[in-house]
Amino acid sequence: MQRQQQVIDAIEAFTAVRSKAEIAAALGGKVPFGPVYTSTEIFADPHYAVREVLVEVEQPGSARAVRIAGVPIKLSETPGGVHRRAPLLGEHTDEVLSSAGYAGEDIRRLRQGGVVR
Repeated sequence: MQRQQQVIDAIEAFTAVRSKAEIAAALGGKVPFGPVYTSTEIFADPHYAVREVLVEVEQPGSARAVRIAGVPIKLSETPGGVHRRAPLLGEHTDEVLSSAGYAGEDIRRLRQGGVVR
């Protein structure tokens, strides 16, 4: 346990006086390393922009779009992506219930009964 603490202390001493870029350069790609970014660093990083890790979507009630996390893993055949914002509560209820076979009157009754929004 004491040896483990010594290793942790040595790592903390090494990293406390270096930037993320300096640490990456010192490790030279030989030690697995991934910096922990602040949100400001993530939004400013060109790599995240190119990979579409942050995407803009409309935000109801706001005059401007907001940036949210996109799909971090990109697969060749099924790359995925964020194409629109998350729905508001109840926004697609009619559409979903209709596709499940509910008639308009049934949906109205479910709404009136407080079963769905």
